Amino acid sequence: MNRASPGRRGALALLVSLPAALRVAHAVEASPGTYAVLSLVGDQLTIVTRRLTTGTQLDPNDRQVLPVDDASLDGAIAAAAESAITEANPASQWLRFSIRDARLFALQDQLLSPGAESDGLREALRGLLAKAGATHLIVVTKWRGEASFKLVDGSVGAGKIMGVGFNVDDVTRTKLLSTGEISTGFVAPFAYVRVSLLDAATLKVVATRVAVESSLWTPPQTKDAVFAWEIMTAKEKSQALDGVIHEAVSKATRELLAER
Repeated sequence: MNRASPGRRGALALLVSLPAALRVAHAVEASPGTYAVLSLVGDQLTIVTRRLTTGTQLDPNDRQVLPVDDASLDGAIAAAAESAITEANPASQWLRFSIRDARLFALQDQLLSPGAESDGLREALRGLLAKAGATHLIVVTKWRGEASFKLVDGSVGAGKIMGVGFNVDDVTRTKLLSTGEISTGFVAPFAYVRVSLLDAATLKVVATRVAVESSLWTPPQTKDAVFAWEIMTAKEKSQALDGVIHEAVSKATRELLAER
């Protein structure tokens, strides 16, 4: 009797729960140019804080990963992709897959290529796409890259960041060009993601784009912040994060669709 390997058993267990984890949030009739949108980014928000250290062998940042229990971030990511689809071709239709299964978020990189851990998941996903009448799948996943936040005359940032969140720096000094005044500290909402376009029938990656966007907030009226995190209000943080998500995902999606 053939026995499944531990990895295969994990994939099979995941496959059993898949139909309950995926749901169509916007149903459409099958037609040419129907795009399924799947975000695997919004399970967590990362707060990256600059350390007060000069050690070259140390990570320059502390990281706090905050779990996100609802679909708010993934909804914002999917909405950005969907608006880009409509902008690129108003006749195209889209449907949204909503996932809240931690195991699927953990397997996001494997989803893009065949393998022992992903084959069962890919087969189940392919069946769901066929049933929904999708011709293509747009998948948004986390991407890890160098922290870099634009200034008028350069950039700041250190270490690696990934996904969506905020970079908090209490030590870097910046200059307001209009007055020459110096202030200390900044907060940078960021979106570091990868947007991939797949053929729905084969799940072969057609094209992919890395999308990196951020904005930089310094203390108002060039005053130093006691804690940089306090530079922005809660409402400003939410709006700014939505803004960088929309810019990153919509731009990358438009570029992918332009190649078709």
